[in-house]
Amino acid sequence: MKEKTKLKIAFYFSVLSLILMTISFLSTKRYEFLSYSIVLLILTFVIALFNKQLHITFNSALGLIFMGAIHIAGGYLYLDGTRLYDFWLIPNVLKYDNITHFIGSFILVFVAHGFLKYHLDKKILSNKLLYAIILITLAGGLQSFNELSEFSTTIFLDGSKGVGSYFN
Repeated sequence: MKEKTKLKIAFYFSVLSLILMTISFLSTKRYEFLSYSIVLLILTFVIALFNKQLHITFNSALGLIFMGAIHIAGGYLYLDGTRLYDFWLIPNVLKYDNITHFIGSFILVFVAHGFLKYHLDKKILSNKLLYAIILITLAGGLQSFNELSEFSTTIFLDGSKGVGSYFN
C-alpha cells in the first residue's frame, strides 16, 4: 500500500476516533478531556494540511496516534479502581503519567527528525552530536505544549479531577 494511502487511513481513523471521544466527553461532562480532543482534532487537520512541508511519515503518524491514545486512556480508564494517570507502576517512583510523557517525547524525536532532515543544512545533519541536541531540544519544546495544555486545563477547567494536578 502506498504511503499516501496509509496516511489517509491514519487521518480518517484519527478524526473518527476523536469525534467519538469528543461525543463521549461531552456526554460524561469530562470537559478537561473535551479540550484535549479538540486540540488533537485541530493538530490532526494541521498535520494533514501541511504534511508536504512537515514530512510526517505513516510510522510517525502511528506514533502520534498512539501518543494521543495513551494520554486519553490515562484519564479515562481505571485499573483496580485507580485511574491510570494515578496508577503507580513502581510505588512512589514511577507513575503511568511519567511513562506517557516519556513515550510522547520519544515519538516526537522521530517526528522532529522527519521534519528536520529535509530542512537543515547538510553540515548540521552530518554533525551527529549537534543534530541530536537539536532533535532533543525540539522534541522537548513540542512536549512542553502538552504540559501547557494540561496546566491550562487544570487551572481553567478544573482539570485536576481528570488529568491530575500540575504537580504530577
